Amino acid sequence: MNNRAKWNVNENFDTPGKVFVGCLARLAAFQAHTAELIASLENAIGPIDDIWQPEVGWIAPNSYAIEMGESLTTIILVFDGFRQQDSLAWIKQRTLEIEDSYTPCRSRTFNLNPGIVDQVSMRLASHKWSPRRRQIDEGIWVEDQMYWIRNRLMPLSYTFQEYVMGTRLKRLRRLAGRIYSPVEYMKKKRVTKWETGRHQPAKILRAK
Repeated sequence: MNNRAKWNVNENFDTPGKVFVGCLARLAAFQAHTAELIASLENAIGPIDDIWQPEVGWIAPNSYAIEMGESLTTIILVFDGFRQQDSLAWIKQRTLEIEDSYTPCRSRTFNLNPGIVDQVSMRLASHKWSPRRRQIDEGIWVEDQMYWIRNRLMPLSYTFQEYVMGTRLKRLRRLAGRIYSPVEYMKKKRVTKWETGRHQPAKILRAK
């Protein structure tokens, strides 16, 4: 039995997408290990297509600051090509292994958050359970952080700020736009917009 059947992953979320990894660390760690980190990620996942440099003004949540120290910042690494949704669980396992290789004690040097963006949503993989997350593999959950609403990728009230600040939201929308339009997707699949789930988030937002 494959993971998709085992964990009852929604078959509507089967479009290919652009994979990225959000990397959180102290500035000193990036300065010392960025080249090595990129080499490890490329060896494990594949070629990196683009690097989004830190955005000015981001303040890390207290939980991260307590664990990893002050002066935290983020970069985002975008990988070449397109991947299927079920690759996200495997990619999360690889990033956990890389995190462990940089963890001298209990505190992490790097926090690596892989995600995928397409013209349905932007979602992140995690090894921690949350009511908003659905399980996609043993010890791996996925959470939708943005939805495609009225032809735009839109953040939600709980979307992590490092993905919407500065130019990053615009860049994520451009990544989604590289694939194909929602209309083209529906023609390929021969289903309605309600079957794709693409308009359900809008209904939820209006109900609040």
